[in-house]
Amino acid sequence: MKHSSVLLALVALGCTTRFDFETTAAGGAGGTSEVTTASAGGIGGAGAGGEAGAGGGALVLSCRDPAMALVPKPLGGWYCIDATEVTRTAYDPFAGMQSTQAGLCAWNTTFVPDVTGLCAGAWPPGQQGELPVVCVDWCDAYGYCAQAGKRLCETSETGSFADPMLSEWFNACSRAGVLQFPYGDLYNATACNGGDIMPEGLVDVGSFVGCEGGYPGIYDMSGNAWEWIGGPGACTTWTGAADVCFAAGGASYAGQAALRCSTISAPTDFTRATAQHRLGFRCCADAMGP
Repeated sequence: MKHSSVLLALVALGCTTRFDFETTAAGGAGGTSEVTTASAGGIGGAGAGGEAGAGGGALVLSCRDPAMALVPKPLGGWYCIDATEVTRTAYDPFAGMQSTQAGLCAWNTTFVPDVTGLCAGAWPPGQQGELPVVCVDWCDAYGYCAQAGKRLCETSETGSFADPMLSEWFNACSRAGVLQFPYGDLYNATACNGGDIMPEGLVDVGSFVGCEGGYPGIYDMSGNAWEWIGGPGACTTWTGAADVCFAAGGASYAGQAALRCSTISAPTDFTRATAQHRLGFRCCADAMGP
C-alpha cells in the first residue's frame, strides 16, 4: 500500500525522521481512557476519575490512543501513558520506515532492532508479537513515540527521576510518589515478571495481572523489560551515540531493588546506542480535550 509521508521536526534533539502521514493520522482517534473533570475550578485530584471543581462545566479528557491510560499530574492536569510496554507487533510497521534522523541521532540509520548476540531471535516478531519490543536503542524509541504523536516519558532535569513532579514515568508508576512498587508499598516477588520468577525471560505484555499500577490500567512498570526514558533528564550528556542514557522499571532478571519505581539503570549500563535483549520502552502523550 502506497502512503504519503510527512517530515516531523524533532526539535528538542535536532533529529528529523520521515514518517507515514496516513498511519500517524489514523492513530489520532480518541481512546477508551476518559476522565470527566471541571473546566473551571481546577483539574483535580489523584485517581483515575478526579472530581469536578465547583462552578465549572464538565470537561471530558481522553487519550489519542485507546491503548493508553490517563494519569493525573501531582499539581493538577492530566497526561497519558501507554498501558504496556510497546509490543513487537506495534513496532513492526515502524521498523521498516526509512530513518533520516539528524543531530544527536544522525548515527541511527535504521529502526530495525538489533539481532546480534543476545538479541538473536528477538526480531522479527513472528509468533512473539505480544512480547515487548527489545534490542532497540534510545533513538529508535524516541523516533517511534514521535511518529505516533507521543513522546518518550519525560524527566525534566538530570537527577530528578524520583520526583513525581518532574518525571512522568515515575509519577505514573508510584502514584505520585506514594508507592514503592506499582502495586503497593511491600515487595511481592510474584506480582511482576522480575528476577524471582523462574525461568528468567520476557512474557507477553499485561500477562501479570497483579503487576498493575500505580494508576489503574497500567501494567509491567516493574520487571519484564527495562524502559527508556526521555526528556532533558534522560541522559547525562547530549552529544551523540556514546551519551549515557537511563532506563526505568527493572527487567525480568532484576532483583527487588531494581524493581522499585524509583530505580533507574546505572551509568555503566546503557548508552544512547545500546540495544539490549531486556531493554524496551513505552510512550507518554498529552491528554486530549473534547
